[in-house]
Amino acid sequence: MESINITQKILNENEIIILIESTKSEQLKEAIKLAYYEGIKLSDILEKINIPRRTLQGKLSRLGEEVFEITVNFEQLRQSSMIRLINQGYTPEYVTKFMGYSRKDYFRYKRRLAGYLNPKLRYKILMRDKCKCKICGSSKQLEVDHIIPVSKGGKTIKNNLRTLCRECNLGKGEQII
Repeated sequence: MESINITQKILNENEIIILIESTKSEQLKEAIKLAYYEGIKLSDILEKINIPRRTLQGKLSRLGEEVFEITVNFEQLRQSSMIRLINQGYTPEYVTKFMGYSRKDYFRYKRRLAGYLNPKLRYKILMRDKCKCKICGSSKQLEVDHIIPVSKGGKTIKNNLRTLCRECNLGKGEQII
């Protein structure tokens, strides 16, 4: 069974379509489609497409950085495929078994979509903001806050996170300040 790395950004279908349209390489287009629409593992994709693993992964990574300013890999595409199938009505048990994931991986992934912030990313945001609240400048009881709340479609990515003290964070609620 493969394990899901919850520190990755998961792409939605519109972002996948943008990736496909942005690439000029027919091999990369085909590989993205196989990973996302069919949930195929990279090792199986490499059997179908005659291109070295490093070249294919490198092209996808560079494309993700050009288009979204993030590193994209084939495992992220498979995870997005898993959620797409579940949203289409397939049971999590069926999809995770079909794609080689465990049920536990599925729930880790769902938690990530709901705004889960891993300690490594939290630390990076605190260091970026110099351990000070972005509103009042306090350095006590700091929290990492979503600028656009998850409930309003905000994602857990660096550009959507900031450091706030507990008082400012509780005071703002779901408002976008």
